[in-house]
Amino acid sequence: MALFIVLLVLDIAVGMIYAKKGHPKVDMTAFWLKMLASGIFVLYGIYLYLNSSESQYGKLIVIGLVCGMVGDALLSFDPFIKKNQYEQRNMIITTVIGAAAFLAGHILYIVAFIKAMLGRDAFNPVVYAISMCIIAAITISVKTAAKVKLKKLLVPFIIYSLGLASMASFSISLALGAFGGHTAQQAVLFIGPVFFMISDASLGMKFSDRERFGSLKIRYLTLFTYYAAQMLIAYTISFV
Repeated sequence: MALFIVLLVLDIAVGMIYAKKGHPKVDMTAFWLKMLASGIFVLYGIYLYLNSSESQYGKLIVIGLVCGMVGDALLSFDPFIKKNQYEQRNMIITTVIGAAAFLAGHILYIVAFIKAMLGRDAFNPVVYAISMCIIAAITISVKTAAKVKLKKLLVPFIIYSLGLASMASFSISLALGAFGGHTAQQAVLFIGPVFFMISDASLGMKFSDRERFGSLKIRYLTLFTYYAAQMLIAYTISFV
């Protein structure tokens, strides 16, 4: 637990420095700061995997963490994209592939949570369905209250949101079904995916309207919840 807390604080601290350094535009220094922050949660996940039973669950989580690091790199690839007639096209390509890497990570987390539940005979479809409904209601309410207009991003937003909501719902189902009475473990399984949803929601708002949601404060929120989420998900390897 002590190592987790130290690395969690370090990861968030590096992430916050990156947030400031990379605003409004990511330069080479900011890029490597981001890679350092991502490397912390990946290496921590690998450490836990190697020092545990090297379970299938741990392997899936580690690969998911690596997907997150790949997504981080591609979404901040600006310093490596040449200023020419292909600049806009290349930025779109890296952004799309980066988002796909994150979605792949979410899918791996989902598979890991499902395997853990089935292994403990702990899956409850009612809990999953209720969680999905609550998350959907909150998402729609926030979108409406913030007056977020997705336009061309609507379909990708729905696909990505379903993957993210499923990940959170399966994690909540695992927490309630397999770790009843273990408050700390339940909290980790609850908070990690929920923080991921907050992070991706704030990032989606930025992409939809940079003028309204592109502030440094929103960026701090996005990255604080993101690095905390990845570290919390990595930590689940130690007890699931």
